[in-house]
Amino acid sequence: MRVKTLKIDKAHQLAPDFHARAASIRLSAGEWKIVLALDGEKTFRSICTARELDEPSATRLLQRLRRLGLVVESQLSLAEYLSQNGGIPSPGSLAPFAPAAPVVAAAAPVVVATIPAPVAPKIAPEIVTLSIGETTEIVIGSRPPFPQVAPIEFSMGSVTSTHAVEFSLGSATTGTPPPEPAVEVSFSPDFPEEASEPAEERPPGLHLKSVINFIVQHAGGGTVGQLAVYRVFLRVPAALLQAANIRSLKMVDESLTLHSPELIAAVLRAVRETLHVEYEPAGAALANLA
Repeated sequence: MRVKTLKIDKAHQLAPDFHARAASIRLSAGEWKIVLALDGEKTFRSICTARELDEPSATRLLQRLRRLGLVVESQLSLAEYLSQNGGIPSPGSLAPFAPAAPVVAAAAPVVVATIPAPVAPKIAPEIVTLSIGETTEIVIGSRPPFPQVAPIEFSMGSVTSTHAVEFSLGSATTGTPPPEPAVEVSFSPDFPEEASEPAEERPPGLHLKSVINFIVQHAGGGTVGQLAVYRVFLRVPAALLQAANIRSLKMVDESLTLHSPELIAAVLRAVRETLHVEYEPAGAALANLA
């Protein structure tokens, strides 16, 4: 009996019950890297080639992963396909196809071509290096797509009334009488101090440690929770994390707060798309960022 070889030239993604299955499965560090790099867009061959894995080894690994139920062949819904090829249509815009008009015998055939909307170029996801074991770490590479601007610092001093104004008054000189002595008048005007403007109130931010704890608890804790954290932040653009000086998720400052609206929106969107649940941050000012 001839066994059909699995195609490694197709895109694969993590199975819907990946978290539950991964908790009881042991793989090597290199195999976990390949598994977590599956995004449903790149082919399994391209991911293995980037990690210098030959075709026979890649085929055997794919067979094993599918047998364990960790990965499935990538499939898109209509909304996801349209999102990647011109945008998601608004509700009701997918009207049923109208019946074709009767063709007149003498008329030439009409060819109707539909030109899709231009697709914005996608930025390849950042390569993430991690190892599963006693040392678990994820490092976000350096590839900033936006120019970084140095922060601007300024200070305003207070106005003090220490300026003295001096001037002298003298009489006009004539040919006969001697000139009168000059009279000096000196005074220091007391200018009122200008009231300093109140400092601009900074909008409330997003506590990063609270988001990570929420992801871990929602995924079930332990190793499964850590994998969920890595999967969520793989969807956040690396440039936004680097701008906030976040380069590793291994040791996160307890007081680290995100203030960039773009970064907050990207984190909330990544939680929603990965865990299919909404994270509600504290503060009414963040209500419209997700």
